[in-house]
Amino acid sequence: MDREERTRGCHLASRGKDRHGAWKITIPFNKHKDESGKYITHIYVDKTMWAASETMVNLTTSTRIPPTVNLSSGSYDVYIDGVGEQVTRVAFLTWTQSNGQDDIVWKEGYKVGANTWKITIPFSEHNQETGEYITLIYSYDQKGNAVMLGYGSVIVN
Repeated sequence: MDREERTRGCHLASRGKDRHGAWKITIPFNKHKDESGKYITHIYVDKTMWAASETMVNLTTSTRIPPTVNLSSGSYDVYIDGVGEQVTRVAFLTWTQSNGQDDIVWKEGYKVGANTWKITIPFSEHNQETGEYITLIYSYDQKGNAVMLGYGSVIVN
């Protein structure tokens, strides 16, 4: 493996101190094509490598959302399966394609199984609009770190 292959996808991460004073970095998966596998991080202090970390990332979640729904049903449910036990809360961000993102709503999901979380999306919170509804799903651990777990969309007739 040549150097180019080894460093493919290298990006500087956002960094800073958390609310407890510990240094932390955020590695955005989207800068790495949302790939599973081994992530290797080198930590430098004053241009000297101070430490290295390896983390195995297995993206094992799946989103369940109906492909189409009738507006007359009043709402639809979104599920995310395969959520890790370290997750303390899951938030669902939903909006409609119609009129841009004028109807963005963040809602806390609730745990319905060992690794499954759910949210009900009422059409009344989105101006009773028809068309495409888009939902992004984020998980949070006990320290407040967030990771996007999944997404989905539904067509409302």
